[in-house]
Amino acid sequence: MKRCTTCGETKELAEFDRDKSRKDGRHYRCKACRAHPRERAKDRRRKTGVSKELFNVLLIKQERRCAICTGPIDNSSPADHCHDTKTPRGILCRACNLGMGLMKDDLGNLIRAVAYLHRPPATPLLIQFADEMTEPKLRATALRAMLQIP
Repeated sequence: MKRCTTCGETKELAEFDRDKSRKDGRHYRCKACRAHPRERAKDRRRKTGVSKELFNVLLIKQERRCAICTGPIDNSSPADHCHDTKTPRGILCRACNLGMGLMKDDLGNLIRAVAYLHRPPATPLLIQFADEMTEPKLRATALRAMLQIP
């Protein structure tokens, strides 16, 4: 059992999110209190530097569309920001926000990803060639190419 610092109610531990930084391993606010829009806005500002007012202005400016894929977004969508400077960039859908994170917010990675989509290494000719070749033939061909044997 644990007491929520926001609502003051004592609840089962399952009602609190995990938090490794806390002594008891649980967040100090219950899930219900953390889900409240006002609390989410506080968390968003602390984590991303995006205030509730800025978030609402961005929602209007972006016409409630993700800044990358133009899919629909709402008040629960994540605010994108530079992790180094905490400078807000815009609002993204969850998938695009996750994609940016997986690409480590690195422009070079994103440019290489675009180039990869334009020209993937598995061309139709290569796929056909690989399907026709057996493993020993592939190894022999690769060995000849490495040794530059005709």
